[in-house]
Amino acid sequence: MKVFSEAVALASPIATSELEASVCAIDDARAGRLPIELMIGVGPLSTDVPFRVLGYAGCVAEAIRSDVRLLIEPSIPKIRLFTSAPKTEGFHRGRALMSLVTLAGALRIAGVDSPIYLDFARRDPEIPPDLDIDLGPDLLEWVLSRDSRHRPGKPPSLRYALEHASPSMFADIADSDDTPVRITVGGATEARFWAVRMQVRSAAATRGLRIAPAVGVIIKALRVPWYQPTSYEPSLLAALRPAEAIKGLSTAANPARGGNGALRREARAAIRLVDEEGVADLIEAALSTERAMRFARVNGFNLGRRLLDAMENDDESASGDRL
Repeated sequence: MKVFSEAVALASPIATSELEASVCAIDDARAGRLPIELMIGVGPLSTDVPFRVLGYAGCVAEAIRSDVRLLIEPSIPKIRLFTSAPKTEGFHRGRALMSLVTLAGALRIAGVDSPIYLDFARRDPEIPPDLDIDLGPDLLEWVLSRDSRHRPGKPPSLRYALEHASPSMFADIADSDDTPVRITVGGATEARFWAVRMQVRSAAATRGLRIAPAVGVIIKALRVPWYQPTSYEPSLLAALRPAEAIKGLSTAANPARGGNGALRREARAAIRLVDEEGVADLIEAALSTERAMRFARVNGFNLGRRLLDAMENDDESASGDRL
């Protein structure tokens, strides 16, 4: 992974042939011959939407305007937000929807005006189980220890990590011949998953499967996923009283007061955005699945078929009950 700027690293394929193909594809995209998709993943949300979603969106928007722009200008990318929640145990449709809609809305507040597509990952495994994937000892240890933390008491598994390369997630394995250039944008956790994905890509290419051209823009300072808030963080609802929300997140990001210093950059970005037009509507969208769906449609977000099917079958979205 190469340093792209002081705060951002550029991740690229490890195989020379894949790297060359991705560089050529980016050149084609800049010339208007290939579309570009920015891929932003969201993990399972197990709490109310945190106030920090605004800060994460602000940091991502800054990376899109600067680092991503350097890569692809003058092309205008589509943004694909997906949640991996369906691939985990205890999948909660309402929280999955809420995580996507609030992040998309926060990106709009932060000034991102590209088309935004929202969808759920497929629940079923998509990576062939017989692919010969070699993660190496260090990466394998990280995957298994992470899985044990998130699924205590269960036998550790590689499946969730490997599925990051699947067509319904970061789409390293392409599901069609007409494949866009895919640029992953995310925090430090994505760097580890990028390494896993590169090994899946290598095994898939050896098998003869189609591989999408891809690079990653990794925001190194974002070390705690926003959808896994620390216990001291305020919820997005707290932003109805901006001063209290700011105080709460500032405390959560202050090690001298028992907080986590890794939240500082997102805290600063959230504070800058809390008074922007649209925050009140975003808060309302976080009150129920019904309001979240309405917010998504009013703001012109493109909703994927898996998301729509899941919500049509969810009694909660019809009732409008608060999450």
